[in-house]
Amino acid sequence: MRSFLMERMSLRPWAVGKGGCLALVILSGLALIGWSGAAHASPVVSMRAGTGPAERVSRTPLPEPADAVLVVDQEWKWNRYLRDALRLPAWLDLGLEHRTRFETYDHPWRASQPSGRTDSQIQQRNRVRLGLNGKHVKFLFEGQDSRVYLDGAESYVTTAIRDEMDVLQLMASITVHNVLETGLRTDLHVGRLTMDVGRGRLIIRNDYRNTSNAFDGVHWQLGRDKHWRVRLFLVEPVLRDQVRPDEQSKRSVFWGGYIETAHIPRVRLNAYYFGLNDQRNPDAGRHRTYSTFGTRLYDDPKPGRIDYEIESVLQTGKRGHVDHFAHFQHIDIGYTLALPWSPRVLLHYDYASGDRNANDSQHS
Repeated sequence: MRSFLMERMSLRPWAVGKGGCLALVILSGLALIGWSGAAHASPVVSMRAGTGPAERVSRTPLPEPADAVLVVDQEWKWNRYLRDALRLPAWLDLGLEHRTRFETYDHPWRASQPSGRTDSQIQQRNRVRLGLNGKHVKFLFEGQDSRVYLDGAESYVTTAIRDEMDVLQLMASITVHNVLETGLRTDLHVGRLTMDVGRGRLIIRNDYRNTSNAFDGVHWQLGRDKHWRVRLFLVEPVLRDQVRPDEQSKRSVFWGGYIETAHIPRVRLNAYYFGLNDQRNPDAGRHRTYSTFGTRLYDDPKPGRIDYEIESVLQTGKRGHVDHFAHFQHIDIGYTLALPWSPRVLLHYDYASGDRNANDSQHS
């Protein structure tokens, strides 16, 4: 059974069964060790070098890069130690990032892995950014090298883990401030790019995962400060390869529009539409033509008050010649305590539809 949801930025449905999930979670601002796995969880220790609040380093101010409006701030607002050591001019951006992570889990659940063994891996990810940042015209190159060590013949290694020596972003952007004296800002991006959209459930620049997805195409936005903005894009998903250079496919096209508004206090609204036409598979019965509609209401967590998030997504279309219909519902209700480390209590609920009968004329 498969839900409608696309694996984060990979445009593949998640393999999950129909049903909901209710969880009560207590979160803390201190997170050095996370947990992942199935029946038995194993520790995941992550180290990330060269990052931190950008305001700590003020020797050379960091201008807004070409991808600033495409991704969340934490993906580009971090210290550039090498750039400052070389005393590069303000318009030139140079950043290096390295992460090493050890992962292990026992009792593998995948059919390709024998039961009763432990799968341990060391995953490494290196990134380099080189940007030219003018007032209106910007260029950005970002390379990424994702590797895995200690893996064996029976280890689970895919393009979500290994993608050696590839171009993650290569784009040019044009920014116009105060369009026609209206106070509006518009940005146009052309090339290979990554995107964060909304909460990142459908489109995200992967951070925890060892590899990141990218798109080749065009992105445009129009907005007013933090009050509202409209985003439109037409792209071809980049197909990752573990060793060979990544490439896009003209037989897979992804497009959409996204609206964000914050006019009402404590009520932020997102509404979006995504379209996918994927005909890469030689089997016409596996071609996908989907339309996805969604809305999201939320309030950002702050100490001493209740916050919330509600997201509802509906997807229709065809898989081959079979009708496709699915939906996803999400609710979060949280409270952040006004204490050191900002602990937060969260009530979380997810529901994803599934396929009751894989052999009928309805796919979901």
